[in-house]
Formats: sequence, C-alpha cells, structure tokens
Amino acid sequence: MFTTACLHLIGAFGADLIQMRINNGDRVLQGLGFLSAFVGVGLIFQL
Repeated sequence: MFTTACLHLIGAFGADLIQMRINNGDRVLQGLGFLSAFVGVGLIFQL
C-alpha cells in the first residue's frame, strides 16, 4: 500500500512539474495518458 501511495505522489508531482516547466504541458500530459492507455489495451489483447 505504501508503494502504491508513493507511485501516486510521484505521478502527481511529476504532472505538476510538467505543467509548470513545459509550455504545452497539457498536451504532453494528454499524450502520455494516451500512450499509457494504448499500452494498457495492448496488454489486455495480449492475454
């Protein structure tokens, strides 16, 4: 449970840093979200 909480905190702070430091941070986060969803769908169909 502790590891999961740490991963969530790292993701939240990482997203905040991306939004603050990169001009189109929202687009970058959308792209990363799409990429992770694409990988998830790929893993589902691999089973």
